[in-house]
Amino acid sequence: MLELVRYIHLNPLRAGLVADFEELKTFPYSGHARLMGTMNDDWQKTEMVLSRFGEKLSSARQGYEVFVADREKQGRRFDLVGGGLIRSSGGWQQVKENMHRQLESKSDERILGEGSFVEDVLRYAEEELVRRTNSVQQGLDFNVLLRQAAKQCGLNPDDLLRPGKQPERVNGRSLLCFWSVRELGLTATEVGKKVGLTQSAVSRAVQRGEKLVAGRDFFLRNNTNA
Repeated sequence: MLELVRYIHLNPLRAGLVADFEELKTFPYSGHARLMGTMNDDWQKTEMVLSRFGEKLSSARQGYEVFVADREKQGRRFDLVGGGLIRSSGGWQQVKENMHRQLESKSDERILGEGSFVEDVLRYAEEELVRRTNSVQQGLDFNVLLRQAAKQCGLNPDDLLRPGKQPERVNGRSLLCFWSVRELGLTATEVGKKVGLTQSAVSRAVQRGEKLVAGRDFFLRNNTNA
């Protein structure tokens, strides 16, 4: 992941859109400037990347900068460019020949990896979309999930929105976070704002919730009034 972040953020320099590494720090059309703190946008979440380089923000940015600068002269890397399905099929020429022979060939430039991996990702994404569409059609929303999570843990819904480390409350919040992300497609940041947790705390809660559901002690009821 870090290798990909570094490669992408060096694209403007590689393409000649900025003169040097110093100018890249203030280039507005790259996430690098946000990670370096010279620009700020709420929509770019920098915590996950910077946390890999240190606990303090200043030292994390310094470590990140050194990491990126180390590959400043890096050329084009095909393993960090999408289209793995095309490459694994033998390139565009082979794809065109397959088309003439009426053999289907799929591609997706957003996904890195070989053909079989991209196929798995696309299949999983389709399954997720179907599940979330069904959830909406069944009338599931955050408040419904809140009530269900609270009820299955023997709590009132408000209990899950208040801080506390009691096992029942932790389990209830974990179920709520997991179902909100999996069934509704909410991001960890969106869920965090609703339950009063940080993005990283929600991510950990989602993992706990997944284990609880896998243990079959808890399950999501189709009846939205439950």
